[in-house]
Amino acid sequence: MFLKQHFYHQHIRKAIIAFGTIFNQITVQRLNANGEIAQSVRVPLAYAPKDKLLTRVQAVPGTNQGSVSTILPRIGFEITGLTHTPERRISYIQKNKAIGSTSDDMPNSVRAQYVSAPYDLSISLYVAAKNQDDGLQILEQILVLFNPSLEIQSTDNYIDWTSLSVVYLDDVNWSSRSIPVGTENPIDIATLTFKIPIWISSPIK
Repeated sequence: MFLKQHFYHQHIRKAIIAFGTIFNQITVQRLNANGEIAQSVRVPLAYAPKDKLLTRVQAVPGTNQGSVSTILPRIGFEITGLTHTPERRISYIQKNKAIGSTSDDMPNSVRAQYVSAPYDLSISLYVAAKNQDDGLQILEQILVLFNPSLEIQSTDNYIDWTSLSVVYLDDVNWSSRSIPVGTENPIDIATLTFKIPIWISSPIK
């Protein structure tokens, strides 16, 4: 079958990049005693699991409230699952066809591709903050975007229908912990769970 032909459309990678761009402009503001803005901080974003975020805090020499404030808040996210969704599947023997679909084609050449396979991509996003107010500022800027979903496009190719998708916010959990264990250094962690329906395409022939 077509597995003898190498192909890589980067569908999962493009979905992850599009997901990350949703959260790369979030800021936190801190006020002085007069209620004026004393500091505005853009929240760093990285593809990283929760443990890696917390390890970053532990790695700071002599971790204390002052040193933690220099590296928090932060946002990390990671893929947590990929599930086939047969209810969205189209007949697997159906093909999409195009005539002269690339600049290298002859004017009347025909290119074909089997229909794409549907999957749900699960992503967890972690918001780490040194205090509750920082965490709540970040959460409000995120939650308002999802009511309950947000449309994304992973490429600028207007004929690539697989680049269009929707991000669904499924769940929000909040916890507080001490890092390192046994110290009085609370870190608020919010975990948001998202689902993105995507399509995995076969090679074009």
